[in-house]
Amino acid sequence: MSASVLSTSASFSVSGTPASWPQVPRRIASRLAGISESELDYRAKLVLAPMVRCGTLPMRMLALQHGAGIVYSPETIDRRLVRSNRVENVVANTIDFIDSDDGTLNLRVHASEKSRLVIQIGSSDPENAVKAALKVANDCAGIDLNCGCPKKFSIVSAMGAALLSEPDRLCGILTALVENVPLPISAKIRMLETTEKTIELAKRIEKTGVSALGLHCRLRSERPQDPGHWEIFEPVATALKIPLIANGDIFSLDDVEKLKKIAPSVSSFMMARAPESNFSIFNRNGPISPTAAIIEYAKAAVKYDMHFHNCKYVLMQMWPASQKRNNTKNKPLSSAPPRLNPNETHQNEEKEVELPPITNLSKSKSFRELCTFIPGLTEVLDVCETERAEKSAALGKLDLARKESAAELGPECPYVPKEDIMYQVKRSSAGLVDIDRNTCGDVTVGEEDSNCAAPVDEQKNERKKQKPSD
Repeated sequence: MSASVLSTSASFSVSGTPASWPQVPRRIASRLAGISESELDYRAKLVLAPMVRCGTLPMRMLALQHGAGIVYSPETIDRRLVRSNRVENVVANTIDFIDSDDGTLNLRVHASEKSRLVIQIGSSDPENAVKAALKVANDCAGIDLNCGCPKKFSIVSAMGAALLSEPDRLCGILTALVENVPLPISAKIRMLETTEKTIELAKRIEKTGVSALGLHCRLRSERPQDPGHWEIFEPVATALKIPLIANGDIFSLDDVEKLKKIAPSVSSFMMARAPESNFSIFNRNGPISPTAAIIEYAKAAVKYDMHFHNCKYVLMQMWPASQKRNNTKNKPLSSAPPRLNPNETHQNEEKEVELPPITNLSKSKSFRELCTFIPGLTEVLDVCETERAEKSAALGKLDLARKESAAELGPECPYVPKEDIMYQVKRSSAGLVDIDRNTCGDVTVGEEDSNCAAPVDEQKNERKKQKPSD
């Protein structure tokens, strides 16, 4: 989209500096960008929260299969989205966004999730946010701005929860997205120190034209082990005309029903830690067993050609031993409801098998090694590898999205961008910015504190420097 076709019909302040933003009605923007308009309904939905490392394609597809109405991608830093190249991966049957600098896979989506997929971006700048959103606008149903991540990585870059302290910047970014991106725009925030302040910010966000607001019921200073404040939801929901998505301490469908009684005006319910343990938590017939979920996830990871170390990380969170250990932090054990007939199973559920100790998983280094203790995985892996080899041979080239990496969590794991996130895209003398879809190239950085994170190595180094406050 050329800047010459955009008008400067509105202005706002970012960091106290007046700035005009090129705006164009959504329908015109849709036509100019060649993007079909989306009408995502945020009401009466069970939502998979944005989760770093865990919220990748296999988890999203399984959550949708088991009853989720909307799924969020992990947070994706705007600058990395802008510099990525969109690749139609005909070998894995996915849409991949490849980093133009080092060729790593930063975001992978599937056509079948498009109508229910919201891609969350991290941004501190309106221009970069718009360019990033336009890069992925043809492959999702909505764009969400992360305004709640409390991690240092986001705060020092004026992103995430830092935006709560800069409402001008926050609303400026949302205004730019609403006026220039032909998709529903939403924001996900944390509650402020008082109900009155939270309502004031929520109403100001609503005025930007967003289609929905996600609210996490903890303060910026609070962490998952701190109890959430469900009492914040109803007064905020009644003060808004747009749907409010409640997030925080929702571990089951029973919790959803309890929260409906406490906050009947809430539109939808977002879960993170519960599906991280068992994605079938959305299933209204009850979740499948932890073992069945592990088997199903491993197969999905192979099917969607997920990097092994990223798959291993998620399986570590799902393994029964991890759930028992983490239950001291209010993370629920993921178990299936009792059945009258012991031979009865959910559709697609494997018969119960005994999994080895988690140490076996931690020592595994490939999908082939997983096959030795995950039933049925060998057959899936053989079929997928054969099909991909045949397709690659027919194409006369290797699958660009299958890259070998020694990284601890693999290329689908987000990491700190090399460039300065705070870099400001320069405008012309007329105050316009060139939004060229050919140069807006996508990449990923990622509820609760799961939706954003620096690389694991950097997290380890940071912990060595100072003791976590929580």
